[in-house]
Amino acid sequence: NVGSTITLVGTSASGTTVLFSEQGPCVIAGAVLTALGAGQCQVTAISPGNATLTPGSETYTVTVQQPPRRPAR
Repeated sequence: NVGSTITLVGTSASGTTVLFSEQGPCVIAGAVLTALGAGQCQVTAISPGNATLTPGSETYTVTVQQPPRRPAR
């Protein structure tokens, strides 16, 4: 839902730090993804590789929904 946060965790076969990037109505600060608006966010996990393993990446789609409206009183 809009305003929700989730901590991203990634591991790589090379043992290097996994970096994250986002596109869409979300923002990443450190490893925390925050949904800013309804829609689809593309989150990409990037492993820079090392001397024996080549760099790689994987992209995931996160669907953010508008929270349900509360009935007027």
